[in-house]
Amino acid sequence: MVKPVGWRPTFRYYNGWLSLIGAILCVAVMFLMNWPTALVTFGCLFALYIVVIYRKPDVNWGSSTQAQTYKAALNSIQELVHIEEHVKNYRPQILVLSGLPSARPPLVDFGYSICKHLSMMVCGHIVKTPLNQRTRTSYTQRMYHWLRDHKIKAFYSLADNTGFKEGAQALMQLSGLGKMKPNMVLMGYKRDWNTCPEEELNAYFGVIHAAFDIYLSLAILRAPEGLDFSGLIAESYISPVPIAVSAPADRSAVPSGSLDVPGVVAATLKPSASTASGWSEKKANSQESLHSQGKYCPI
Repeated sequence: MVKPVGWRPTFRYYNGWLSLIGAILCVAVMFLMNWPTALVTFGCLFALYIVVIYRKPDVNWGSSTQAQTYKAALNSIQELVHIEEHVKNYRPQILVLSGLPSARPPLVDFGYSICKHLSMMVCGHIVKTPLNQRTRTSYTQRMYHWLRDHKIKAFYSLADNTGFKEGAQALMQLSGLGKMKPNMVLMGYKRDWNTCPEEELNAYFGVIHAAFDIYLSLAILRAPEGLDFSGLIAESYISPVPIAVSAPADRSAVPSGSLDVPGVVAATLKPSASTASGWSEKKANSQESLHSQGKYCPI
């Protein structure tokens, strides 16, 4: 039914229905020869099946269910290509320029709260330096592990050996497949816009204009405590190599003045008291631990 590429029976007159008839005949002969033994055999097989279903071992069986899932997804995406879009069926499909998702959980959580269980979300990560395949695989595995642990249904896309503007343009244009492509870009507010190098500010504005040039919606999230919490994440979620496009967000007070961007809606996230206290408690515990180890130096 699923027609996997790796299934190549050598029997010239092979047919799926013929195999099914042969299996039924084998079971019938087994009961005719010794039905008590046949019942015991079926009981043992059923018990083993229940144990496997209950324990859910982390094993890749290469089952036909996986092949069927792939085939169903492929057929659905191909059918969507030929379906005309309608405003009643609009769904926000968000490209979140989060960098490492584990380093900016407020940005990822805000994006997921918009498209939760209803539409697609892609976390885009841009790295300036080139990465080998082993490092790329490590990034991908760690980030999908973090997304799964935090129950966030999203995809992770990595672009390396490129600047922020060029990498963001590549992610906007190439992320997704068919109709399953981002129609909205979510990025963080640049808190140090009045002190950062001019090249960084130009690249930031370039990403905004690039989104508008290809008719994508754009949202900019600004949180009172900043968006970068890389200092609080677990060691297992830290990037395998210490490289990043931008430095950690400044956690000091927001600079005076305002940044006016025509046509851009800046979304301000005001966390609840419980959320804010939770982050503050984690930060205090982390700093206390580093103090005890002699590794923390306040700036």
